Amino acid sequence: MRYNVFRHAAYDTPWWAIASPRDGRFNSAGQDTVQYLSLHPLGPAAEMLRHHVGPTGDPDSVILNLWAALVDLDEVVAVDFDDCAAYGLTADELVGDNYAPTQALAAAVRAVGFTAMIVPSAALPGTHNLILFGVCLLHPYLWQPLAPEEIPTGHITDGGRPAAEVATHVRWFGSAHPAPGEVIFAADARIDSGFVAEPFHNLFGVGDGPEDFFGGRFYVDDGLVGSAHIFTPDLRIRWRILPA
Repeated sequence: MRYNVFRHAAYDTPWWAIASPRDGRFNSAGQDTVQYLSLHPLGPAAEMLRHHVGPTGDPDSVILNLWAALVDLDEVVAVDFDDCAAYGLTADELVGDNYAPTQALAAAVRAVGFTAMIVPSAALPGTHNLILFGVCLLHPYLWQPLAPEEIPTGHITDGGRPAAEVATHVRWFGSAHPAPGEVIFAADARIDSGFVAEPFHNLFGVGDGPEDFFGGRFYVDDGLVGSAHIFTPDLRIRWRILPA
């Protein structure tokens, strides 16, 4: 399967070829070579704001060097809030500030031969990260890789700034992660009864049933990039944004 991923890196490559000297969520300092990638284009901005600015800082102080890459994987371990207990973690530990439980999870996944894992983002709730284990090398974005470690990669921004609205959606260190069932991004919604209904779970307790929302299409403007994100234990809905 092919994954479109995003990462910030202030170097001439976003990829680690050696073990990081610092502890991370899924790596121990100096021991593991791990690549942290966002599956949402706003993920890297949220990570930078969370780690380097904080809730009282100035988002404009962040210099964002954004990269995009195409990652092809045959097998990926997905660990989410609804099944993390099977891996010995609570939901809080899966996105917690204490990295010991998630480092142990990464070690267990690597021990059985997997090279990648998808997990919830700790910085931007409602989105996910792709974690790659091992060395990766930059390869031109449109070229076919010649070796497994070569990843088609493109440099998107150099000295850019995060979108201002991202800061209001960042989960800061020390704050709780939204629980399943909560709306992740604040949104204003409108109903247009002139369109055909789209089936979905009746999250708001209105209409005649889970397949009916006043016979209209539900539009959400979340102030971000073209889709709203509503998280439930069994369903994530992404809605296209249309002009009001």
